[in-house]
Amino acid sequence: MRPVHFSKLKHMALSPAHYLQAAEGGGWPSTGAQIFGRGAHAMILDQPYAVFEGKVRRGKEWESFKAEHSGVPWLSRKEADQCKALADAVQANREARSLIFGAGAVREQKIGWLQLGRECAGTPDVRNTSYIVDLKTTKSAHPERFIRDATWRAYHAQLAWYLDGVRLSGLGKPTEAYVVAVESTLPHTVTVFRLTEQAIDQGRRLCRIWLERVLGCERDGHWPGYCESVVDFDVDEPLELEFGDTDADGPSASPLNATLDEMDAAF
Repeated sequence: MRPVHFSKLKHMALSPAHYLQAAEGGGWPSTGAQIFGRGAHAMILDQPYAVFEGKVRRGKEWESFKAEHSGVPWLSRKEADQCKALADAVQANREARSLIFGAGAVREQKIGWLQLGRECAGTPDVRNTSYIVDLKTTKSAHPERFIRDATWRAYHAQLAWYLDGVRLSGLGKPTEAYVVAVESTLPHTVTVFRLTEQAIDQGRRLCRIWLERVLGCERDGHWPGYCESVVDFDVDEPLELEFGDTDADGPSASPLNATLDEMDAAF
């Protein structure tokens, strides 16, 4: 049985069926943004990557390049230049640089552990004995907007997962978690976020709920979707309609007719 990774576990927020689809590897193809993000991670964290100097990603030259550089992110020359700009922006931020390249920092190293008796694994972007760091490329590193988006994407759960993973794997007892967010477009603004105890606690609770549900589904061999019963389709309040008089010029100009006309035009 494959270890549980957070990249799969988070699909439990949708349904067990979504988790199973992701866990079995038959999921959705990587997007251009994800490919770029992996390349940016590699360059910022000083990890291996490869740059394809050809103009077209097909043919013998491309196939030979892929075979020679399997297992590392592939970037075009244009993408590599863009990633370099992001890496320079992170290096220029004192707090980000200190967290990522500080004393004892271990970058991009896979770890494994047992949680609730289940084999789990993950690759924290950066860890040491006292903290972990997750690097995110994003459209906006504005604090309010990023926190709102990050909460919806369960970044706090991901960091709680890694905090527990490092502790349970015997590699330290980190208590602090940070996110280094760098904008993917100019001026590549960088914001460093430190998760509060409340954020970590809520993230840990989410991981516990999701993992317990994985264990239950594995035990029963049953992976339901959103729900297994008929769902009522209701509306909050009755719609008040005011019908006008029909005249010789055509239908009434009631609010209902206007709405229906708009819907007909839209569809």
